Amino acid sequence: MSTGKWLTDISDSTWTTLTERYDEQQMLEVFALVGLYRFFASMLNSCRVPLDDWQTAHDLPPVQK
Repeated sequence: MSTGKWLTDISDSTWTTLTERYDEQQMLEVFALVGLYRFFASMLNSCRVPLDDWQTAHDLPPVQK
């Protein structure tokens, strides 16, 4: 099973940058939201839940670096 880059820890420099902009409660809210999103996305994908009729699969735009 490939773990992918998205399972790695947040780097110290990223953490420092985030703490300069957001307070602790805001950071915890974002991490909780991302964690719940990943959980539900993984669960729905694993259970092979189909998209609703009004939704269409589309490619995401490329990530800009």
